Amino acid sequence: MVFIRIYNTGLATFYYWNLYYLKSKNITIDQISYRVIKSILIKLNNSSKIVRLVRKLLTDKSNILRDESSFKDIIKGIIAPITLFFDKNIIFSTLVYSNRVYYAFLLIIFGKNVIYFTSWPYWNTNRYEEKPFFNKWIWNLFLKKVKIVTVSKTSCDVLKSEGYNALQIPHSVNLKLYKKDNKKNKKIRILYVGRLVEGKGIMDILEISSKFPKDKVEFLFAGEGPLVNVIKKSENKLPIKYLGYIKDTNKLNKIYGSSDIFVLNSYATERWEEWFGISLLEAMASSLPIIATDCVGPKEIMKDNKVGFLIPQKNKKELYNKLNILIKNKKLRTEFGRNGRKLVEEKYDIEKNSKKWLKILKL
Repeated sequence: MVFIRIYNTGLATFYYWNLYYLKSKNITIDQISYRVIKSILIKLNNSSKIVRLVRKLLTDKSNILRDESSFKDIIKGIIAPITLFFDKNIIFSTLVYSNRVYYAFLLIIFGKNVIYFTSWPYWNTNRYEEKPFFNKWIWNLFLKKVKIVTVSKTSCDVLKSEGYNALQIPHSVNLKLYKKDNKKNKKIRILYVGRLVEGKGIMDILEISSKFPKDKVEFLFAGEGPLVNVIKKSENKLPIKYLGYIKDTNKLNKIYGSSDIFVLNSYATERWEEWFGISLLEAMASSLPIIATDCVGPKEIMKDNKVGFLIPQKNKKELYNKLNILIKNKKLRTEFGRNGRKLVEEKYDIEKNSKKWLKILKL
């Protein structure tokens, strides 16, 4: 039995589906987060009822830490800097130019098999996730000593051009879990799945939805975030429906399968961009046509592939036009959906890509 520890900012498992898929091959995966202490301090600072907060933590019924809702996970995160010295195989993921690189480099010195996992494509530019504080030299040394796995080809090519040993292993989906529901919907269902935040272009989607008749089109939103209340308040006057945050994978997959069009309307901010787009893969695996903006991830996935429309960021006119085309043209929706499913089968199948991790881990 081989044990692999993932040490990263949060406990969201969907970034590591390729690795978790290897559980069936006598490999044990465990995740711990270094964000938990910061999360606790933030919540304590914002809470006037500390006793109630502590009670929720101890009973493990709270969502106050988002991914880190388990008290067990909190304890693991706190003691992680010590326990990691007893692990051999470590997948390390941290913000670019974060000072946590000193700890990661220390693990390498102690002979740990550290693999740096990243999706950042803007190395040696003026764009940063965290501004460097006299630590670029140690990052350069760290990247030369460590194995690097990137999510996107864009990121991989940039790192290789800088002389680092990088390999791309894209996010993947289990194709067995996704299929198209061929039942005819009374309305054209346009689906969005993900965080409900400004950077995902949610407000533009809401505005565009007002241009379509409620009896023919329905915009579905699945996820959670600060814009939930905005969406809920718009349900009565716009052709939209809020589905909530859907934790049940089977239920979410059925929603994909019963929809007609998928939209990912993200735009780049100073510190974030749609680096990949797992929801795109899920939608394509469900044979949905795609409308997505030209962020790094969607642009790479959809380039030269007739799976939908790639539109400029923050362009409401193009979003409306492309939606209008797909709503009116069922034949085109079917063609794009079929091409999308084929693309996922060829490049983003979890069965194929998980084997790449076996090679880099030398297992």
